[in-house]
Amino acid sequence: MKILVVEDNIKILNSIYDELNNHFDTYKCSDGEEALYQIKQNIYDLIILDLMLPGINGLDILKNIRRNIETPVLILTAKEELDDKVKAFEIGANDYLTKPFYMEELVARVYAILRT
Repeated sequence: MKILVVEDNIKILNSIYDELNNHFDTYKCSDGEEALYQIKQNIYDLIILDLMLPGINGLDILKNIRRNIETPVLILTAKEELDDKVKAFEIGANDYLTKPFYMEELVARVYAILRT
């Protein structure tokens, strides 16, 4: 299974990458433009996407990929307001997890999404 992790905080990005790479074929990038490029060039089984990214924000990436890509997207962000969550689900997010988070919960959510 191939997973792309998109996160601008390098410490969080590397932590997620290191954990998921024990279980999956994991790729990473830290800005919106690179993420959109990677998503268009490769096929992933899951995308973990931060909302607040340099270049192109996560919601714009989600809108763009939902035009023709069905890959599940788990939003991982510090934005915890209900409106932010609802908007992400309306655009096409499959799951939404707020920071700070427990790595065990993230891994469990990844497995749950990939089971469906």
